[in-house]
Amino acid sequence: MEFTLTWEEPWGLHVHVRGVLNPEEFFAGTTTVTQDARFNDLRYVILNYLDVEAHTFDLQDAGALAQANAMLLGAATTNTQLVTVIVARPEMLELARTMVAASNLRWRIGYFESELKGFDWLSAQSLVFRQRRR
Repeated sequence: MEFTLTWEEPWGLHVHVRGVLNPEEFFAGTTTVTQDARFNDLRYVILNYLDVEAHTFDLQDAGALAQANAMLLGAATTNTQLVTVIVARPEMLELARTMVAASNLRWRIGYFESELKGFDWLSAQSLVFRQRRR
């Protein structure tokens, strides 16, 4: 798995993930973001998983789900205002929904199969978010 972080000052982050998504790298990437000093001020994150070919998460693995749950809840406790856009193919959207449901996150989260639809939804959430040029 490879990922690129693009901090969109002053309040945003765009994460582009490629390759095969596995739990260890997912947790390492999440830790990289949540330990960055800018995380506390983030208002939106765009998670682009369109270039993820597959994942190795076992949704029956209670330990992995508990670890994901703890990590996401910790992040949500640190930053309660985050709005998240998840962009992915259907199988990755299913994984994302499962992980979020297990965590009972209070963030506003939108799930989309195209970045454009995600940006449109994000722009409608608040005037703070800028609309991307098409």
